[in-house]
Amino acid sequence: MSERRDVTLRVAVDGDAADIARLYIATWRATYDGIIADHILKRMDLRRETRDWRGSIARRDPLHHVIVVERGDDGIIGFASFGAERAGPGRRRGEIHTLYVLPRQQSFGVGRRLMAGAAEQMQADGFTDAILWVLKQNQPARCFYERMGGAFGAKRGMRLGGEALQLISYEWSSLATLEACAAGLADIAIPGRYCAIA
Repeated sequence: MSERRDVTLRVAVDGDAADIARLYIATWRATYDGIIADHILKRMDLRRETRDWRGSIARRDPLHHVIVVERGDDGIIGFASFGAERAGPGRRRGEIHTLYVLPRQQSFGVGRRLMAGAAEQMQADGFTDAILWVLKQNQPARCFYERMGGAFGAKRGMRLGGEALQLISYEWSSLATLEACAAGLADIAIPGRYCAIA
């Protein structure tokens, strides 16, 4: 395994879209096996996901961000997208829309780095609190968000490919507290708007 100093958190660029799409498909298939119907997971298409992530990266919304974590020769091993809350009254709080880490790279602080980076940028965008939604059956992710200080918020249903699923939210009343909880493993070199996280 590479040392921590080889790990970098940075803003995603157009050329990252295919790698993000591959990671997204791989983590969905590993994470949601037995939770989401096989035919939905098998139908995930690299070309379509690459197009969608390219659009997300290029989106002209100052309150929408995509960040990645790279490790040495492994390339992109995790990513997150976040910004203004997508549902609810106005755009008054932040929301972590997606956060995925390759299964073999989990439990080494990559998710923490992504959470810290997201919390830092959402504060810079003027948000003080945040929410995220996760599938109720995704117990490893739920445990991680609880370790990051997330408090259970609400439940809602969704349909995916005709299948009924249940989501639950985790909420942070203080993004500063989330950042402090997630940060501290190692310094991260973050180009552009981001500052180093201690």
